[in-house]
Amino acid sequence: MAGQQRDPMIDMYVYETLQLIEQLEKVIIESEKSNSMEKAINEIFRVMHTIKGNSMMMKYENIAKMAHVTEDLFDYLRTNQPQDVNYSHITDVVLETVDFFKEEVRKIENNEPSSETGEELIRLIVDLLQSLKFMDRPAESVNDDNKKASNEEAPVQSKQEVKNNTYGNYFYIKVIFEEECQMENIRAFSIVHNLNEFGCEIYHFPKDLEDMEEGLNIIKSQGFQMVLNCCQTKNELKYYFDRVSFLKQLEINEISIEEYEKYLDEFAYDRPNRAEKTGAAETAKSEVSKEASQTEENIIKEDDVEQAKSEADSAIDNKAKPEKDKAKEAILEQNQVKQQKFINVNVDKLDMLMNLVGELVVSEAMVTQNPELKNLNIQSIEKAAAQMRKIINEVQDIVMEIRMVPLSMTFQRMNRIVRDMSVQTQKDVELILIGQETEVDKNIIEHISDPLMHLIRNAIDHGIESPEERKAKGKPEKGTVVLEAKNAGGDVWIIVRDNGRGLDKEAILAKAEERGILKKPKEEYNDKEAFSLIFEAGFSTKDQVTSFSGRGVGMDVVQKEIEKIGGIIIIESEKGKGSNIILRIPLTLAIVNGMVMNVGENRFTLPITSIRESFKAKKKDIVVDTDGNEMILVRGECYSIVRIHEKYNLETEVTDLEEGIMVMLENDDHKVCLFVDQLIGEHQVVVKSFSKFIKKIQGISGCAHLGDGGICLILDPSGLTV
Repeated sequence: MAGQQRDPMIDMYVYETLQLIEQLEKVIIESEKSNSMEKAINEIFRVMHTIKGNSMMMKYENIAKMAHVTEDLFDYLRTNQPQDVNYSHITDVVLETVDFFKEEVRKIENNEPSSETGEELIRLIVDLLQSLKFMDRPAESVNDDNKKASNEEAPVQSKQEVKNNTYGNYFYIKVIFEEECQMENIRAFSIVHNLNEFGCEIYHFPKDLEDMEEGLNIIKSQGFQMVLNCCQTKNELKYYFDRVSFLKQLEINEISIEEYEKYLDEFAYDRPNRAEKTGAAETAKSEVSKEASQTEENIIKEDDVEQAKSEADSAIDNKAKPEKDKAKEAILEQNQVKQQKFINVNVDKLDMLMNLVGELVVSEAMVTQNPELKNLNIQSIEKAAAQMRKIINEVQDIVMEIRMVPLSMTFQRMNRIVRDMSVQTQKDVELILIGQETEVDKNIIEHISDPLMHLIRNAIDHGIESPEERKAKGKPEKGTVVLEAKNAGGDVWIIVRDNGRGLDKEAILAKAEERGILKKPKEEYNDKEAFSLIFEAGFSTKDQVTSFSGRGVGMDVVQKEIEKIGGIIIIESEKGKGSNIILRIPLTLAIVNGMVMNVGENRFTLPITSIRESFKAKKKDIVVDTDGNEMILVRGECYSIVRIHEKYNLETEVTDLEEGIMVMLENDDHKVCLFVDQLIGEHQVVVKSFSKFIKKIQGISGCAHLGDGGICLILDPSGLTV
């Protein structure tokens, strides 16, 4: 949509639909865990109904149709409560529907054309509903009303027989829909369309079902009224209406021909033209002649009714288009009422707000620290400055709180990963979620979803043993994966823990040696160094490639994504007992607690969480290796020295290692010592990204304004420890 601004209603639709999909997936997974879907049926029905209504309004007909047939399935389940239902199969079908929704919403969000109608899945759902109705159908569908009407024990008539018969039974029918069902006029049109399939002569009020305002209001206030001249009995009509969704009240009365014509006058219809109706009936007969020749059964089949429903869908959608346009404003207003306490805000706007708050902090410091005011003792100015500083700090805290979102939605998505992986690997695995209410910056959330997915997959595929293997080891047959989040200072720790086989140090080293990625003899690797080899690109201990592992793709991606947000990965494992993979990530990308350092006339900020210690170097501890690289000995360990002024070609008078300051930096399992002129002190800075036109510099992640109006560069620990 280059050069055009997208309709905000599309953004609202995408946001709300994604929320509903997340909710739907959570409900269906939880119901499967509890081995009972009965409690979830109403919730799934409600979600499908909402998705259908919103999609019809936005004219996303493939999504609306999919939601419609799924809604019918769960409406039948909640209304009829059939026995001996295979809910496991229903769960699989609903999850396929969820995947369909996700893909279609992704296309809408990216302005891609939809190429998938979902017809095969729709047929699967319709067949599933039909099988439920067939199993739940009573042995006798005709009662005494039928016998009285026909004076013999005649079964319910088929469509072909109905259309071959002469009209003669007159009925008045009044339908009142449930208050929350929406699109009542479209539902009324569907009823009329389906009854026409049975050869009925129908007159209804309101006459114009396409009138969104008048027709819809009449149906809501007075109900939908019809008079029928047909061959069906009262019992047959009731059998049909009992299966219409969202009926709150139904009235069916037999009437005389005089009453029938009176209703025609009330509904403002002309007298029925029998010749025209007969012609219409003959046309209807020819449409179903092929179907009639293939069956000799004498009953109204449920599949006939369902076929009539599906045939009505396209007509309903075509009729609905004018209403959809007229309904946009009303439904938008309804959505706004629902969201009185919450609004959706673009993250880019929050970033801009955060930048402005940063500018405000800098401006305040430039005023209060102005050299011209330094020696003046004016209490009123100092009091005003203190009050302004307090307000600015509160604004900054509030902006940060707005950007914080809980990890719950990201964690809940992992339920689907565990469920699918358990089925594919034939392992019984339980996912336990801890601390999902922990909040992190919105930008952090976007970077950790894929890494967590890879870690969960690997925990199940590589870590958790098969039920037979676990039983042989004396372990419970059901494996456990724990996903935990907790705050630790200025960081958030996300831990993926499993009780599987653990990492095999010897196997990892052997595979690494085979691939030629060892940097020293195997014997010199400790556990942490050996475990970190799994993050090398292309590394995998799996000999057999499957659809979800063995290609060596995933763990290196995890490390790169976590490093992008300034996080580190720690691996702890014990062979035979399980593994812990810890992601230590910053609470936010917008604000950094850092140590400000001077190098010549330049200032740098290093995140406090990456600093292990700072100290003065002594000449006796400085060593130079055979390649001329400087190293420093600290408590018996040698660490590389990185001279910041040399790395970035800066001028400084402090070049003697004994005159400056050494700052030990740790990233992942790597440590280096940075040589700088002096430490200024700890400051909280607002991070600003570089323009896309500025080439990325290794070891520099961004910049920030300081309180005196100056600018400092923010050092990237992962880039300095390479």
